[in-house]
Amino acid sequence: MKKAIASIHYAISKSEYSHRGSWPRIWGKLTNSTIIGAKDNWKDYDMILLYHGMEWSGALNMFGGAKDPSPFQKFLDAKSGFMSLDIPCPDFGALGKARCSSGSKEWNDFDWNALTEKCRNMPVVRMYKLGLQSLIVGDSHANSVWMPDTMVDRNDAKTLHGALQYRLVNYVRPYIAHLVDGKSNLKHITFYFGNIDIRHHILRRRMPTRTLHVLLREYEKQIQEVVAEFKIPSIEVVCPLPIENVSRRIPKTGWYKNTPYYGSQEERQHLVDHMIQQIERFTHKHGWKCYKHPKDFLNDQKELSFDVMEKPQSVHIAPKFYRGPLC
Repeated sequence: MKKAIASIHYAISKSEYSHRGSWPRIWGKLTNSTIIGAKDNWKDYDMILLYHGMEWSGALNMFGGAKDPSPFQKFLDAKSGFMSLDIPCPDFGALGKARCSSGSKEWNDFDWNALTEKCRNMPVVRMYKLGLQSLIVGDSHANSVWMPDTMVDRNDAKTLHGALQYRLVNYVRPYIAHLVDGKSNLKHITFYFGNIDIRHHILRRRMPTRTLHVLLREYEKQIQEVVAEFKIPSIEVVCPLPIENVSRRIPKTGWYKNTPYYGSQEERQHLVDHMIQQIERFTHKHGWKCYKHPKDFLNDQKELSFDVMEKPQSVHIAPKFYRGPLC
């Protein structure tokens, strides 16, 4: 069966430097699907997995406004099978109809009711349904340590502190396909949190180093709980990224309390170094793996190099430099 990943309204970036483009790439690798664009022919594929963007907000953002319904007509006319990635398929018929007051004649004449019917009851493909043996649990940076045949539980903007409040076992539980004779389908879990805590939060505390120690002790404890409850034989913990030079411009979506970071570059790098030491300590203690980012990520000043980061600007590593062969 020939499968493709496509979007009706969202331009999927194929750039090697686009963090947003990494999520459909990961899905493509895991489902053996080709990523296709608006100009590609859908009839060449037996099954199309509809992608709605990493940050679907529930609203249509059509370039140029409500004028051209041809992308929706293409979807309506397609004879392929369809499944929706990550979330139930939005009711594009209702969303389109809501824009008719400001739409063109072509937009207003389109059969939005038929589109609603096609979107209704479309099967949903979720990452945890893949039932694979390896899993990464982390924030938005988790994509960057993806490896083949590995599911990703991506929790955008989630701090290590917030993840521990929710509890790590609760992130893992949906991915357990079966637990027979004490054995789970999961054989390996990678955890990757902490970059956001260092960038925005820990240095706001009165005793930052102590705050980090308490956080990492709880991290270690909760990973032990995951191992005990789900009988996971292999665990890996990813160390935080080095700090980039403060001259890098960060989009406002990455700001917190009106700042792109809190504390000096040197103070934040000190926390990174300290966190790496502690992760090395407790992973060695339990026989777990510790993943440190390649030294090639550093520039001559031992900072995170802009060359390996998303373009034009972001806090993320570019897909070209991901751990797994994504590009």
